[in-house]
Amino acid sequence: MWPTLDDGARITVAPPTRCHALGHRWPPVEGALVVARHPYRRGRLLVKRVVERHGERVVLRGDADCESEDSGAFGALALHDLVGLVVGVESPDREGR
Repeated sequence: MWPTLDDGARITVAPPTRCHALGHRWPPVEGALVVARHPYRRGRLLVKRVVERHGERVVLRGDADCESEDSGAFGALALHDLVGLVVGVESPDREGR
């Protein structure tokens, strides 16, 4: 998700069942960062931005369009394929401390 997330950044993810209790909206709105299961690669997770929502389906895009493996390659995903909403980001320590 570069340039939004630097390599090595740590994210905090709220699962769908906890979003409302934590003060976040679910299903996610356009512009939200989410973690999703890759539709073809079992066990692989993706961090992407929601760009459209159509009922129970979402279109996801990476912020680096030309390098991103996203809905442009695999189509819209069902809401149940989303692991959760990114609610926090901790940037990597640039000093190596």
